[in-house]
Amino acid sequence: LVIDDASDFEVTNVQAYNGYILHTGSLKYDQLSVDDEVISFYNELHRWPLRSNHTAMHILNFCLREVLGDHIDQRGSLVAPTKLCLDFSHKAQKSLPELTKIESMSIDRIKKNVKVYGKDLDLTTAHKISGLRAICGEAYPDPVRVVVFGYDVDEVVKDIDNPKWRSTSVEFRGGTQLVRSRTTKSDIAT
Repeated sequence: LVIDDASDFEVTNVQAYNGYILHTGSLKYDQLSVDDEVISFYNELHRWPLRSNHTAMHILNFCLREVLGDHIDQRGSLVAPTKLCLDFSHKAQKSLPELTKIESMSIDRIKKNVKVYGKDLDLTTAHKISGLRAICGEAYPDPVRVVVFGYDVDEVVKDIDNPKWRSTSVEFRGGTQLVRSRTTKSDIAT
């Protein structure tokens, strides 16, 4: 963030907290005061791999549910430029055939090159979408960002109970996304 063309605040982490987006970092030089005008920009070279890994996270989360069952809940995640990690609940050890199927299904979904849609919806409406995935115990803002693979969010809302939404990734998300799944450069290894 550049403040009045004089100060420079380097953002080192961004997290959603209680409906707000919190930027943390350090002031590289000068000072920052209340009511200062702030101009923000991002480093595209840093952001591109984050987009890729975040989109891959959606794909992996969907494939885990498809292979291991509806009881799978995401408990946390790490999306970094060089890796992604997904913590999820599952009460049994995953077998080698299950892991192979998750990996294969993830790669197939990436290759399908589906468009990724996102839109803010009111929380009540968003919760009604058939097949919706949300992080267990997470508090979401109202409105909430809904990300859907392969279907325009407006199309989903017009037929909110349609069971076909369950056949794709529909999630609450705030992170940066790719426009198409095929541009995901992540290797999904289970």
